Amino acid sequence: MEAIRNTGLWFLALLLSVSLFSSIYGRLYGLGSFIFVFRITMIFALPIACLCLPVVIAVRDRKGEARIIVAVGSLIGPACLVLWGVLSEARGERAVWGSDGIGFSFVTVLVLASVVGFLTSIFYIIALRLLHSLSASSK
Repeated sequence: MEAIRNTGLWFLALLLSVSLFSSIYGRLYGLGSFIFVFRITMIFALPIACLCLPVVIAVRDRKGEARIIVAVGSLIGPACLVLWGVLSEARGERAVWGSDGIGFSFVTVLVLASVVGFLTSIFYIIALRLLHSLSASSK
C-alpha cells in the first residue's frame, strides 16, 4: 500500500513541477502557450520519471535518504538525454549536441532537465513529509 501511495505522490509531484516549470519558463522566453511547453516537457519528463520509480518505492523517508531521491531525481534526466545523444550519434542520426533550431544548446536542455528533476524530487519529499506529519499527529 505504501508503494502505491509513494508512486501516486511521485506523479503528483511531477505534474506540479512540470506545471510550475512550464508556466515560468514559457513566460520568460515567450515559447508559446502554457499547454505547448507543458506537453513538450511531459513528453520527456514522464518516461524519465518512470525510471525513477524503483528508487521512489525502495527509499523510505529518512533524513539521509532524501538526499538520494534529490540526487537521482536531478541527475537521471540529464543522464538519459546524454545516453540518447550518444546512441543517436552512434547510429549516424542527426547530431543532438548542437542547437536544435529553436536556439537551445544541448547543455541548456541538460540543465533544464535537471531543474525539472530537482523540482519533482523536492515536491515529492515535501509531500511525503507532510503526509508523515499528518499521520503522526492523527495518532
